[in-house]
Amino acid sequence: MVTTAENPAFKINIDEQELSELCKGIALACVRSAAAPAPAAAAAPAPPIYFTDPDETPAKKTRTFKTSQGEHVISSLSDDKCIAALQRKGSGGHAFSKTLLEKKDRFGSWTQAQAAWAHKLANEQVAQAPTQKEKELERASLIALLALLKVPGGKLKQPSIVFENGDSMLRLQLAGARSKKPGSVNVTDGGEYGKNTWYGRIDQAGGWEAARTSKLPVWAIDIMNGLAKDPAGTIRDNSKLTGRCCFCRRKLDQPAAVSMGMGLQCAQNFSTPALDLERSWKDEEKRLREQNKN
Repeated sequence: MVTTAENPAFKINIDEQELSELCKGIALACVRSAAAPAPAAAAAPAPPIYFTDPDETPAKKTRTFKTSQGEHVISSLSDDKCIAALQRKGSGGHAFSKTLLEKKDRFGSWTQAQAAWAHKLANEQVAQAPTQKEKELERASLIALLALLKVPGGKLKQPSIVFENGDSMLRLQLAGARSKKPGSVNVTDGGEYGKNTWYGRIDQAGGWEAARTSKLPVWAIDIMNGLAKDPAGTIRDNSKLTGRCCFCRRKLDQPAAVSMGMGLQCAQNFSTPALDLERSWKDEEKRLREQNKN
């Protein structure tokens, strides 16, 4: 029998063993409550997205817009450039861009959230557009580069050619059979796969597909155009700076290899009737041998 201190007249029929078990249960519940993990802290807000108009100087004034989800978009595009970019994106079949343009025409302005999305989409479109320098990539050059890397045929799995400019690198590599677009030529900064910068690709028709965010350096465009017009000369000039074969990246030590910018094996792999690198390599070897005799 148990009575309460507040009301001695209130009695509960319970024996000592049952009381002991009840107390143990209450104590266990208290321990579990104390050990329970604290509620997770609220997720940190997403960092703002910065966009910079590539046609403007770094000092160009920026504006900040906020989506209904709380995402901040910082853009340097003017309203006119934003609309022009949305029109290009909409003409490519992007329905939401068309909707934003319709709302702008109908109401004369966008809400804060609509403006945020408009500038986000417009800046993505601007980033995809080729730069003026990229437009100078000649179609004939792209076709010639595609043909050059397809020369080895079954001799090499993924033939490539690498050029250097100081600490920067340019790699053109034929895409393998398991790649997204086999037979095309991927253009990167030569870094390790998954960590490199992808500038774009030369498709099998000789067209240029630019990356969305990374633009080809000016020197790389000059190399690509020069490689198509004078492949032997471009290879020779760059390899003299690096001391390595631009195809296999091995160090050049033979006089003819140093002079040609490639080893004999690579010259054989990449030779065509129109560009007989093997013949040129052997002629250079002969010339140097005769020169040493004299």
